[in-house]
Amino acid sequence: MRKIDLSEFKVMVDGEATPYETKESLVNVLFAKGSGGTELMKRHAIANKILNGGETLLLEDAEYAIFMEGFNTVTSFGRNDVEFVRRILDAEKVEVVEAPNETA
Repeated sequence: MRKIDLSEFKVMVDGEATPYETKESLVNVLFAKGSGGTELMKRHAIANKILNGGETLLLEDAEYAIFMEGFNTVTSFGRNDVEFVRRILDAEKVEVVEAPNETA
C-alpha cells in the first residue's frame, strides 16, 4: 500500500497564501488519462476514496498504479504543484496487517 499525505498546505496565488486543493487535484490527475467504461469505474471508485477520506490516503498497489497512469500523463504541473507532486512521488510504502480477531 501507499500512504499519501492529504493535509492542507498553502501556495502563493497573486501574492496571497491560498490553500492547495489536494483532494480535488488528486482526482483531476486520476482522470487525466482517458479510459474506457471498466477503467472509468475503477477510477471513479478511487476518486470516491480520495474525496471521502481524511488527511491520509491509503491506496492498494493496484490503485496506486492506476493513479500513476493518470499522474504520468500530466505535463502541465507548475511551481505551486511541487509539494503535491513530492507527496505523490514520495508516498510511503506501508504494510497492512490484519488485526487479530479478539472475541471473548
